Amino acid sequence: MKPYFSVLIPVCNQVGKMDECIGSLKGQTFSDFEVIMVDDGSKDESYAMLEGFAAEDERFHAVKHDGNKSLLAARYTGMENATGEYILFLDSDDHWETNTLELLHDKLTVTPVDVVRFGFIMEPAGTKCPPVPSDDPVGDYMKDKFPPAIWKNCYSHRVIEKVLERSESFYCNMGEDACLAGLLFSCADSFDTLDECLYHYVTGEGMSNSFRN
Repeated sequence: MKPYFSVLIPVCNQVGKMDECIGSLKGQTFSDFEVIMVDDGSKDESYAMLEGFAAEDERFHAVKHDGNKSLLAARYTGMENATGEYILFLDSDDHWETNTLELLHDKLTVTPVDVVRFGFIMEPAGTKCPPVPSDDPVGDYMKDKFPPAIWKNCYSHRVIEKVLERSESFYCNMGEDACLAGLLFSCADSFDTLDECLYHYVTGEGMSNSFRN
């Protein structure tokens, strides 16, 4: 059976830096999910680390690029391999509240929309950032009322399929969130909001820099 959620994690040169990320997944109170970890040409032993995660838990899957193709390309590879009914993006230096998937599942069971928006927490300050209220998420995104991060939303598989039909991957390590967020929102027809702050966004780590040659 297909999992309810697919979690997509781009990885590049992250040995010793993913314990909190992986721990927050293994500790989820809702267990019907898969994790697609995409190594984008790491120069360290990141892929071996990902294979180790996969060997420990059958829900985890490691995919490897032959070379460095960029953060955006790693996310596209994740989307191409995702089989879940709903898809989320998680960066390897960030982590979730352990009830994230349970709360999203409960929301989607009642209201099966294309996109559920939720809040996040800026770390290490611990500043909570609830989702911006909106009756027109697409319009408000285009007006720059939302930060262009793709990881603070949950997307239906239908949205992901439409993105893959309408666009192709290309090399992009700067502004990749804005590029992909616009595509994801434009491919969605229905939205809902979960007011809880679930995603821990760690500042100052600079993971995107690891994806550069």
